[in-house]
Amino acid sequence: PLTSIIQTLNIDETERKEIEIAHREQHILADSFLYFYQNQKYTLLEFILSKLSAISMMLSIKMSYAISQEIIEKLQHDALTGLLLRHSLNDQYELIKTEAQLRGEGFGILMLDIDFFKKINDTYGHQAGDEVLKTLGKLIIQQCRSHDRAFRYGGEEFILFVTQLTEETLTKIAERIRQKAAQLKIEWNDTVIPITLSIGCHWVAPDEMQTPLKQLIEKADKNLYQAKENGRNRVVCT
Repeated sequence: PLTSIIQTLNIDETERKEIEIAHREQHILADSFLYFYQNQKYTLLEFILSKLSAISMMLSIKMSYAISQEIIEKLQHDALTGLLLRHSLNDQYELIKTEAQLRGEGFGILMLDIDFFKKINDTYGHQAGDEVLKTLGKLIIQQCRSHDRAFRYGGEEFILFVTQLTEETLTKIAERIRQKAAQLKIEWNDTVIPITLSIGCHWVAPDEMQTPLKQLIEKADKNLYQAKENGRNRVVCT
């Protein structure tokens, strides 16, 4: 009965193989136990039973851990966009900051906002708005590298921690995301919903990493506000 459950687990393939091997061994031992019992080979039963108990316990632990990790992943990610949720910002910031300090580097904070998102909801409906958020979430994930972090900050706002780059590269990355978003063709009821992004960036230099995250986000948010004031669909970085 575990086979179908194992196949649906969203886990690393190496870990899945280990669980599948343990599950097959459990079946072999169970069949052996039944064979020896039916043929009254009682001297081997105790040995087989101890092996069966051990492999079953190990399988139970591995399955419990894998399922727990999958649940944790779901709790950390927004179901609609696939991005990290806002409540994990502080923990991820501490990890990003520690890694950057070890490298002696800074990192970037990007704050993204969909322009006129309310108008999209009012014109096309909230389901269409959800489709826009879902599509943009996929785009952001595609543009992020494995060491970057992307969050749905709230509503139509997103935050990215972008690492292992220079201050000069930060604006280029933000501009690339803005351009990719403008090129999206989100189809809804035989029409295409156009979207643009306003992006505010802040470069966190190594000597600024003791600043509380809230203040750093406020700096990126201030630049986002400036991008909107300057006409939207643009990037402002400091």
